[in-house]
Amino acid sequence: MLRLLVAAATPLALGPAQASERHNERDLIRAFTFQNLTVYCGQFTPAALSQTVGKDGGINGLALHVKAEAAAELPEADADRLLRRSADTARALALNAVRLHYDADREVENARITQWCDAVVVPAVRRHIESHGAAEEGGPTATEQRRP
Repeated sequence: MLRLLVAAATPLALGPAQASERHNERDLIRAFTFQNLTVYCGQFTPAALSQTVGKDGGINGLALHVKAEAAAELPEADADRLLRRSADTARALALNAVRLHYDADREVENARITQWCDAVVVPAVRRHIESHGAAEEGGPTATEQRRP
């Protein structure tokens, strides 16, 4: 579900841009969405931040890395627009994902969000960090490893 939200919204955020910028925007939206969700989940599952650390660091480091890569390839004004647009889209995606778990009963809501964070968000963030690290090293990504 989380992957579908990120994948579905990425084309919506894109305007007429070059292929490289679209690729950067997709990567930024994913990293920023996972960063937002990890921080949010940390309020319900304090271990969420430590559970999402890979061998090369956590989601905050990954988001900074992706941000620096994207910004380095563009003029400053374009980079600022790309970063702002990506961050706004990621914030909206994260908020919509969280809202799916809202409930009138606060205890039910907290239980839903905690379960979702533990079962969906933390593993998805961990996979994203690991696959990014593998791609940087030139090795197979988590998706490629699962293919028969």
